[in-house]
Amino acid sequence: MGERLLTGFLIIFSAVFFGLTMQITPPRVETPLVGSFWPGMALTVLFVCSMIEFIRQLRQTKEERAAKGVEEDRKKRMLQEAMGEADNRNLLIFGGFITFFYIIVVDYVGFLITTPVFMGIYLYVTGYRHKVMMIVAPILTIAVFLLLFVVATYIPLPRGIGIFKDISVLIY
Repeated sequence: MGERLLTGFLIIFSAVFFGLTMQITPPRVETPLVGSFWPGMALTVLFVCSMIEFIRQLRQTKEERAAKGVEEDRKKRMLQEAMGEADNRNLLIFGGFITFFYIIVVDYVGFLITTPVFMGIYLYVTGYRHKVMMIVAPILTIAVFLLLFVVATYIPLPRGIGIFKDISVLIY
């Protein structure tokens, strides 16, 4: 039941926001892509995938759903035993808080500086201790996002204010 509700919500969400996206005014500057292209594309993919999943769920019988739930629980327990891990809700809560603070700080400090700092903090808190990868992973992430957003799709990333903006302008 919960899966159907979530999928139905995603269908409605994507349809409503697709309509809102189509109302985005074109930019005053000439760009190869209009401002509503990428949000519209993402919402279309979300809508299609949600519809496929919703239809699959409607065709599934009650017995199949129950068997699937039991099998998923069994696989989850086996994976947790094999990895020596358990569900850690504290990490989930910490991830939510750090994401919230990242969203606030990124506008003031900029993507280029905020992202590696927050990634490093998150990697450390979650128990990742490989020092080389704690440095390389944020740098590669920044490079990929700069190429993907700034170079390929012409979507600017937050640059920050003051000296942080100057640092971002030097890099990209």
